[in-house]
Amino acid sequence: MKRLFSALICCALILLLAGCRNDENDYDISASDIPLTLTPIEDANMTDDNIELLSVEADDSVVSLSLISIIPRYEARFDGEWHFTRHYSYSWTSATWSDPTNMSPVITWMPNAPNITEAGLTGFHVFTAENEDRFFILKQNDGVTFLEEFVNILPERDAPRITIINPSPEIALVVAWMGNIPPTAFLQQFEAFSTIENSHASLDTHIIIGATAELRDFSFFKLGHVCDPWIDDTWHPFYISETLGEQALLSAAESVLIPWHPVGTLPTFGISFIDETGTRRYFTLNTNEGSGFPPLFITEFTNRGYCPDCN
Repeated sequence: MKRLFSALICCALILLLAGCRNDENDYDISASDIPLTLTPIEDANMTDDNIELLSVEADDSVVSLSLISIIPRYEARFDGEWHFTRHYSYSWTSATWSDPTNMSPVITWMPNAPNITEAGLTGFHVFTAENEDRFFILKQNDGVTFLEEFVNILPERDAPRITIINPSPEIALVVAWMGNIPPTAFLQQFEAFSTIENSHASLDTHIIIGATAELRDFSFFKLGHVCDPWIDDTWHPFYISETLGEQALLSAAESVLIPWHPVGTLPTFGISFIDETGTRRYFTLNTNEGSGFPPLFITEFTNRGYCPDCN
């Protein structure tokens, strides 16, 4: 009887603790602690469906509010398979409200903007009455706009500057700009690597390209820019002017080392490959040290082909 009674007591305690844990899980602490409230605004005069108007209300704990741009920073490690860690870092401020509790600032943002590299993500910097700096990123899921808090982590000066894009559900493309950092340590992660010569670049900086799945018919090329980029109201400004290197197959255990030198603000170089669906994909590669962009940004483009009338 004593054993039965003890067992019943244990079961009751377990159920009680389980119930407490469920209550805690049901209570979203992070959401309740966010000092900002977002309210979508309907505007009959707005014709662009991709732009959303938001009214932002701050509670009494907010001393100042800033609209900021946020850049994702990645760490990538390969040990037979890829491991990624993403951090966010505050890039620059586009607007500041010093008394946000007495007003409701209205902002515009594009939740569905095609942005492969996540450059210039939108968010807020909040300075509180407790002298705290808090950072929030704007996100949307299933049509619902919400805020998510993040820790502002600045990139290490001597770390590779890594950009990761997902051109398809099966592929993550990893491009690391080494700057003046010797690429040896990063390359040691891979079973093999190949080098593509690039006479248009200096030899003291490199980019390293890898992928989580096989890339077939990989190529690296120099871009040409057309003088009339509009075709059927669509902007197609680039064509391949010179193929600099090719590789029939780039596996997940391999990488490509390319001498690199950023030139100007327009993309100068690009890559192409055939994805798992058999589709040929084209991407521009460019570096930009200005605010608002990651050090290396990548965008997909439609190859216009050779343009003989553009000089």
